[in-house]
Amino acid sequence: MSLALLSPDDVGQALAGRMKARRLALNLSQAGLAERSGVNLHSLRRFEKTGLIALGSLLRISLV
Repeated sequence: MSLALLSPDDVGQALAGRMKARRLALNLSQAGLAERSGVNLHSLRRFEKTGLIALGSLLRISLV
């Protein structure tokens, strides 16, 4: 998939999908990832649904 052909919203959705797939591969629930990363559960759910998240929260999730 070429990111150059995607809108910013599409890139966010693609990133959220990849992050969700990784979370599931690690057998983590949303609540478990939120707790381990320090990201609010509501923010994590919104990210997985819409692709919108603050940069700091994205980095904390990525480190888990």
